[in-house]
Amino acid sequence: MVWGHNGHTYFYSGDKYWKFDEELQRVELDYPRDMSMWKGVGTDIDAVFQWKDGKTYFFKDKGFWKFNDLHMRVDHVEQKLSAPFWMGCSTNYQGKELGQKMPYTLDSTISGVLGVTSSNLNY
Repeated sequence: MVWGHNGHTYFYSGDKYWKFDEELQRVELDYPRDMSMWKGVGTDIDAVFQWKDGKTYFFKDKGFWKFNDLHMRVDHVEQKLSAPFWMGCSTNYQGKELGQKMPYTLDSTISGVLGVTSSNLNY
């Protein structure tokens, strides 16, 4: 990620991060460091980017943290679900734990077309 706060490039892996020197084309000498600088962000990050709102977003699994670059901590301690916030997906699964699968349901329109009912399905 190129961090807008200082324009430097950062890499994340596990519980560590590295700052890359673009001019020298190498990682700076006093790295890696632990993730404690990014207060409130978890480890094993899947993706990071800075959005046009000036905040940095750290993604892991199905959730994310919004990081406040000025205060150097997350805006919310708990991860928020990515799909409703970023993609406008239905929120009919609110209250479920991150990573928990929803119970299978058979849409009545599809079941009529397929000639399938919930009574003849094994799930």
